[in-house]
Amino acid sequence: MKRNRFVFLLLAGFVFLLCGCREEAPAPTPPATVAIPTEPSVSTIPTQPIAPIQTVILREVEDALRIDYTLMAISPDAPFTDLSGNPAEDISINTAGTDALLAFLKSQQAKEIIETFGMEEYSSNLYYVNQDAASESKIPPATEKTGTIRLSAPRALCDSGLMAQLLEVFEETYGYTVELKADETFLILSGARHGNADLVITSTKAMEEQFESEGFARFSGQFAARRVPFAHSYYVLCGPAGDPAGTAHCGSIRDAFAAIAEGGHTFISRGDGFTLHAREAGLWPADLGITTDLSSAEPHSQWYISAGMGSGPCLVMAEETGGYVLTDKLTYLVYYCNNGILQTGEIPSFLQG
Repeated sequence: MKRNRFVFLLLAGFVFLLCGCREEAPAPTPPATVAIPTEPSVSTIPTQPIAPIQTVILREVEDALRIDYTLMAISPDAPFTDLSGNPAEDISINTAGTDALLAFLKSQQAKEIIETFGMEEYSSNLYYVNQDAASESKIPPATEKTGTIRLSAPRALCDSGLMAQLLEVFEETYGYTVELKADETFLILSGARHGNADLVITSTKAMEEQFESEGFARFSGQFAARRVPFAHSYYVLCGPAGDPAGTAHCGSIRDAFAAIAEGGHTFISRGDGFTLHAREAGLWPADLGITTDLSSAEPHSQWYISAGMGSGPCLVMAEETGGYVLTDKLTYLVYYCNNGILQTGEIPSFLQG
């Protein structure tokens, strides 16, 4: 009995001290919102009364963090295969409908939707359009033969709501029905090799080039390339407001990652082998040997944590540990505007892991 009382008193004291520490911790002042229609040089975070979230965006707009989204129309003459690797027969590609959708996604109307997406809800740009000329192709209305188009696109574009907003306008204006499938780039291209899409949007250059070289992409409309630039966004490096590694003042994101490693500061990795994890692995100094192979990070386990979860849970872990994390900007904005709470059913599925 005495031993149980001692354990109880010890735990009670620990809870008291923990609560006391939390009450004394000063809440950081979030950066002021700066609504800039073009790419900002500093991060822009919406200002509103929130809980004292310690994790902030430290680095955002730079080339090494850029995510380029590319449109590719599927060729009806591509070497399609079935799931066993044998030549597939009776693959039908809706080229006319695809040309109409591709022309719309590159139109001035679509560009305006992309440029303003997220501003009303988050007071911050989520996507940026490329500065090439808008498509001037006339978009024909749907017919019985061309009316259904199969589109595969990255989860981030779909779950953010951008594709839904674009496709709603396209369908209501021209009468088409777009069957949208969200997936990771390598799964999108794998499915297209089996004839499961008429048009794809992807975000990994090396995979796109391989796909094109195999004869799966075709020229479409007025576009001079098989790989047509669509839009771009950026990953963001988030971490404690005090930024103990000094990442915000480094010359580049690679220098920032080197500073995190040199100081042994906690870093939360998705550790799932997907696109974001691959980008993160490529930013560490080469002599650390960190790759998407989980065993490669074991020598750095004192500060490098492979979570094996989605971006939302990784942000929560970063907040709890005072660590750094590379994530999607939308993930952070949802996290911030929800006062640091990510609950199933309240946020896009791709944030939950």
